Amino acid sequence: MGFPAYKKDIVDYATRNVNADSDMLALFESLDGYIEYRDLYHVQKALEENNSEKKKTYQISDQTREQPDVRKRDTTAAADNSIKDREAVDETEESKLHLEVSPTATSYFICNICGKPFQNQNDLVQHQRFEGTTLS
Repeated sequence: MGFPAYKKDIVDYATRNVNADSDMLALFESLDGYIEYRDLYHVQKALEENNSEKKKTYQISDQTREQPDVRKRDTTAAADNSIKDREAVDETEESKLHLEVSPTATSYFICNICGKPFQNQNDLVQHQRFEGTTLS
């Protein structure tokens, strides 16, 4: 079968070449007819999303909805404490993604030629390209 393909192409291929039974055809009929499927993996993922058993597995339960597992610690800690003390779910929670920097901290990127400050690196790079210099 050639990809990209629409639902009608997939159903036609299954009926003519695979001799699929009625359950298999019903499964392919459940695909969205407006999506152009890129490959077999895309079709497989679409079929898994339509699977009612999988939907039940990932569905939020009423108990979770009524009693969500959220912040357990008081967030009104003294201002001189670290962000972790104020906002972590518990004492063992640790983020390795970001350094501990105040949310209001501003970092500037300074052009090494003219000294003009920029709030993000992309603006600095564009400025340097415009000025004919390169990032060093």
